[in-house]
Amino acid sequence: MFDKRYMAVLADTDESRTIHFNLRHQVYCLEKGFEKPTNSSIIDQEVDSFDKQSVHFLVRDLLTSRWVATLRVVLPVNNDLPIKHVVDESVLERTDVSLSQIAEVSRFTILSEHRHTTSSIN
Repeated sequence: MFDKRYMAVLADTDESRTIHFNLRHQVYCLEKGFEKPTNSSIIDQEVDSFDKQSVHFLVRDLLTSRWVATLRVVLPVNNDLPIKHVVDESVLERTDVSLSQIAEVSRFTILSEHRHTTSSIN
């Protein structure tokens, strides 16, 4: 169903990353209020220190040709991932996997008008 309605692409150009960060701003700052718009040094973009060590993705609605979602995969640099800043260190120490061997999926955003859609392309 996803492939008939949506297309996921790697955001690996300046233009596609700008779209990615703009969508994150729309969802994280304006729609959900998870982040303050002033946290970003770039107007209308939501960025953080982990973006440089991340692989970014965009999702396009094939019915409207609009970009509607984002996701990033954060790769560990010096064993640092966003989760280390929100959970107690002892939780991470209980796992048999080193942080250097994993990646973290984060900043998964979907524009509000697409969060509960059920329509598809026939």
